[in-house]
Amino acid sequence: MKQYLLVVTVCITSYLGLFFFNKAHQHGPIALLIPICSSNCVVSFILTAIVFNTTITSNKVIGLILVLVGVLLISYWDYIKNEPSTNKCMRYSFLAAFFWGISYTFFQWCTQAVGVNYFSFILEFTILIMT
Repeated sequence: MKQYLLVVTVCITSYLGLFFFNKAHQHGPIALLIPICSSNCVVSFILTAIVFNTTITSNKVIGLILVLVGVLLISYWDYIKNEPSTNKCMRYSFLAAFFWGISYTFFQWCTQAVGVNYFSFILEFTILIMT
């Protein structure tokens, strides 16, 4: 029963990523939204290093730095414009990346704990109930 509670928690976290992604889409251009949301790998990288004790190689660190620099450059130029809707888009995009980064970290554990089909069902059912 404990594993199902953890699976539902991961599903709720994934839903929050989707929720903030949709909010960001309402407030800004998709060209800004997608790169920022794609920075969820930064959160996943940090969590897997802490929780699952994965090895940190120089290639991974270089890739992480490149992602961060790219996201910062893209968001910085839109931040200079100082449009209120763009600022909201950026905030919601970072929240989506944060929550997706957390949930993606535990997807493999969830599929191993309850199986791919049950996890998919629980994920979709959670999203259905939350909306």
